[in-house]
Amino acid sequence: MLQVDRSRTAILDAALELFSHRGYGATSMRDIAGKAGVSTGSVYHHFQDKEAIFLALLEQFQAITKRPDFPINVVLERGDFLDDFAALADAAQQVLAGWRPGKEENTVGAL
Repeated sequence: MLQVDRSRTAILDAALELFSHRGYGATSMRDIAGKAGVSTGSVYHHFQDKEAIFLALLEQFQAITKRPDFPINVVLERGDFLDDFAALADAAQQVLAGWRPGKEENTVGAL
């Protein structure tokens, strides 16, 4: 991964964590830069403003939720989720616990 990609990823990861814990309104571009370990200028190089970061996070989430290996999609694809709400709940819990595409600790296959 190129340095520019690593910086952008670090910025998005930091923003997601800060928005989740502090809220969008309570998070500044400086906060995001500090959490990401980059300069504030670097954040502005990648994103025009905080709204642009938020929109990028929404686009990431939308892309992730369309993947066939997304835990909820795995359960829905099986077609028996109406008889097994526990599997759907387990899939939702995996997502909330930090499921990410390509992450080795994911246990989608175990559903």
